[in-house]
Amino acid sequence: MVEFHSARLRVRARTAALVALAFAALPHPRALAQDDPAVFKKPEAAVEKDDLAHGKVGADLGVLVTAGNAFTASVASGFHLEVRRQKNRFRTDFVGNFALGDANGDGKLVWDDDLSAFHLQADLRYDRFVTERTSLYLLGGAFHDPFQHLVLRPHAQVGVSRSFVVTTRHLLVGELGADYAVEMYGYYKAGEVLPAVDPLHIVAARLYAKYQYSIATNLTFSQELEGLPGVTNDAARRFAARLNSVSALNVQLAAGIGIKLGLGVGVNFTPPPETKRVDIAGTVNLVAARAF
Repeated sequence: MVEFHSARLRVRARTAALVALAFAALPHPRALAQDDPAVFKKPEAAVEKDDLAHGKVGADLGVLVTAGNAFTASVASGFHLEVRRQKNRFRTDFVGNFALGDANGDGKLVWDDDLSAFHLQADLRYDRFVTERTSLYLLGGAFHDPFQHLVLRPHAQVGVSRSFVVTTRHLLVGELGADYAVEMYGYYKAGEVLPAVDPLHIVAARLYAKYQYSIATNLTFSQELEGLPGVTNDAARRFAARLNSVSALNVQLAAGIGIKLGLGVGVNFTPPPETKRVDIAGTVNLVAARAF
């Protein structure tokens, strides 16, 4: 995510536009729970009745480097691991990305001076299936994004998940739950002082939906929406709400290899001071995965 909250950062916006396709940031701090159907597509006969002891591991990477009239570098990466054992399923996700742009035109990339995007995120989720298509879930995670003035945003979730439609071409999942988060604000970097702000505690409801459509054998589209309306402990910002959208087109190139085109849009209706409400990110990543 990129938040341009000063004149200096607005200059970098022109450079950051060059790396938009390789800059990964799911709109919400948390990477929305998702599979990579281009890589993990099940045989048609196995869609309704999944193996109750299996796992899958995958990683994705996108890199862009330019030189000459524009000197930039960006990396978007992720790691995902899921293990299913009978009625228990564990999933962990790690997402990291950064972008550097030569803001002063000296032909060099310096981390402190030329950083135009930086995002780290980790989540761990446990599902306990009570029926074939319904599970109760617990999730814990955190993310770091200095361009939102956030040194750390740990959060925890609890709720219920239901797969309403499961066919060879269509998948529809809905989730309902609660989310508790603590937003810890701090400095963007040394030399740029921000006003002291106490941590913000947020208690929110969570509404989530995912639709997945298999266009062809090796081509799948998915759309995810997540809403987090809640309240805070700050009288000046009593109500807090986030809306997150993730769109993805997965293309399978070979067994275990694919390309994922993604578009993430995140809206924070009560953002920290001097930050914007909306974050938008586009990604083109190579995906490698293996089922076990």
